[in-house]
Amino acid sequence: MAKKNKFLGCYRRVLIFLLVVVTIILVPSGYIYQRSGGGSGLRYWMAGHTINVVEGHFLNNHPDSLSVDQIRNQFDLIREASSQREIDLKQLYQILDSYQRRFQNTRPSIDQANQFMRDLGLTVFSDESIR
Repeated sequence: MAKKNKFLGCYRRVLIFLLVVVTIILVPSGYIYQRSGGGSGLRYWMAGHTINVVEGHFLNNHPDSLSVDQIRNQFDLIREASSQREIDLKQLYQILDSYQRRFQNTRPSIDQANQFMRDLGLTVFSDESIR
């Protein structure tokens, strides 16, 4: 009988420990998920971080014909549109993915960089497309 009680006491301690660990993991995760806006908010949050990474790479590898201010202004516009959810995420991901695949190890030419900047601008919903 003493062995059985000792065994049940062990189970009780393990279950309490697992409950505490699961609570420590789930409560902050649920809070972050809710604060980010749920599933769609997470997509926009990830898009923002991807924009930051691509911007850093593009700033390090941009042609001399494009100024740093011009590049930063374009990415700020994209970042702002993303935070306001006025951007076509699917098209944005396609453009960013294409840029990363094509220019991971090479520097874009002037024409390619200008085309990339134009394509980025087209992902933002304009007032006419909303109406």
